[in-house]
Amino acid sequence: MQTATTSQAIVIPAIPQTLYPTLNNTREVVELAESKLPITDANELYALLMIYHNTLIAQMGKGKH
Repeated sequence: MQTATTSQAIVIPAIPQTLYPTLNNTREVVELAESKLPITDANELYALLMIYHNTLIAQMGKGKH
């Protein structure tokens, strides 16, 4: 028997989230995330996602996607 779960999607606009930094490239973000494993805090995970988000937007703006 399957149980239904309710989840809400967080919609993040494709604009930089100024509270979080932008790294030079997405590889740096992955390396930062790997250095923090295991990630057990939801706030830390969200921060890493926002850093990736900002970095990806910056890379797309430079035509490096």
